[in-house]
Amino acid sequence: MSATPPTFHSSDCALCETVIQTAPDGYILAARSGAILDVNPRYCAMSGFDRDELTSMRLCDLERPGSAVFADLLARTEPRHSAPSQLHASMHRHKSGTPYPVKVRCQEVANDSGDILVFVRDLTDENANRQQTHLTQYTLNTMTDMVIWLDADGRYVFVNDAATRLLGYSRAELSNMHVHDIDPFFDEEKWRQHWIDIEQRKSFTIETVNISKSGSQIPIEVTVNFIEHDGKRFNCSIVRDISERLR
Repeated sequence: MSATPPTFHSSDCALCETVIQTAPDGYILAARSGAILDVNPRYCAMSGFDRDELTSMRLCDLERPGSAVFADLLARTEPRHSAPSQLHASMHRHKSGTPYPVKVRCQEVANDSGDILVFVRDLTDENANRQQTHLTQYTLNTMTDMVIWLDADGRYVFVNDAATRLLGYSRAELSNMHVHDIDPFFDEEKWRQHWIDIEQRKSFTIETVNISKSGSQIPIEVTVNFIEHDGKRFNCSIVRDISERLR
């Protein structure tokens, strides 16, 4: 009778087995030869292969051609149990043939067989979120209108590039300023009343004036938008220079 194939449990305690099997990231147990001995459900889900398919494969089969994290690891002639594991960027191959980005950490297990425990994090959503963030930031900073976030005290929390160009202040300078430093129609008391109006009405448009760093008076149209985020309240304003309109 053939021996039972090694599992995660055979290389660690029952608690570790539970953690690995329920982890949000993929885990792979492989022999020094590169043969895959076991995988957790998360890696099956991200790769599209089932456990039986994966345990008939080798580590190098998982990577897209051109990615060589596993090939480099398996090329070592001696196990290095004490070597610190490192994260490596790689591209794995989905069962459909589609490559997907991952971060991989390989740890050689301190056992007689020198098995390898591989941690795999799917970066697909993370990369998509990063690209979306970059696109949002690019959009904000190429707008001709000012985008200004103010907190309940009237402090400048965020401004886009258009705001720094029109007002003449840097982001660092504005982060230490309040609305009443730039808008002559809002002192602290009027801002408090305005904030109550913002919370009640949520979104509306007003016209006012901002004074730039050079002292120029700039007539503006402000579209107010009340936003709550992470338990904090903000006024996200879209601000348009209406100098041409008033001439």
